[in-house]
Amino acid sequence: MVRTVDWFAPLRKKETLIGHTLVEQDCCVYCGALVNPHLNRRSGSYRNLDHFIPIDIMIILRVDTSSTTIPNFLLPCCPRCNSTLGECFFPSLVEKFDYARGRVALRRGQWRLDDNPQFQRLLNIRAPENLLSMIRPIEEVHPRDRYSVLAPEQRNGRWERVEKALSIKCNRQTFCGGL
Repeated sequence: MVRTVDWFAPLRKKETLIGHTLVEQDCCVYCGALVNPHLNRRSGSYRNLDHFIPIDIMIILRVDTSSTTIPNFLLPCCPRCNSTLGECFFPSLVEKFDYARGRVALRRGQWRLDDNPQFQRLLNIRAPENLLSMIRPIEEVHPRDRYSVLAPEQRNGRWERVEKALSIKCNRQTFCGGL
């Protein structure tokens, strides 16, 4: 008897506890490498998964706006792409994909976003507008009211790492977004 393992079952359970939406596939969203996304049962941490909105930003927002719901996505991601993207914030998955493509030498030829089996779904992943309105040029936010965020931007056809500020002095409001 052949037993198939549903690697996503523990992740589905965990995602509902932390309010994330899991994108289920076995290839890296950014480069197409095969991955095995899973939950480390001992530590409770994720392996081979990328948080679309970096976890540090999620923690700051949850502390500052505890009644706020902030949608986020867990995306299958190889360790190389995950370490390249690190704590970078992007307004959309399309921009995050473009940045990763420029930073990581692709191992599987020219992997494009539309090669992904969930291409249509991935196109719609964006940060909520209310969150985007809180990310500002660092000089616009008083030091006591900000958290520094690395938010790369494309300028003259090249990606530049830009430090911005998450304004943590904000109104308690409901964030919306998703697919």
